[in-house]
Amino acid sequence: MDTSPHTGTTAERSFRIYNAKVLGIALREARRSAGLTQLEMADRIGVDRSYLSEMENGKETEQLRRLFQILRELDIKMLLQSELW
Repeated sequence: MDTSPHTGTTAERSFRIYNAKVLGIALREARRSAGLTQLEMADRIGVDRSYLSEMENGKETEQLRRLFQILRELDIKMLLQSELW
């Protein structure tokens, strides 16, 4: 099984999301590609900057843990793709 989170070219990059850490990496890269600071992004979505920081650092919440359990059980792969990366 390929466990690398990155796929695609520089112009179009995808992330295989299989845990909270990789999700955080993908979100951080997308935010940075959009030219936003954590504070700007947090303000836009109505959360505290520390919450966004924890998410980007791969903090696994109970909800995320359950989501990834469901995806594994059903053999579903999650892929995030953006032309901004």
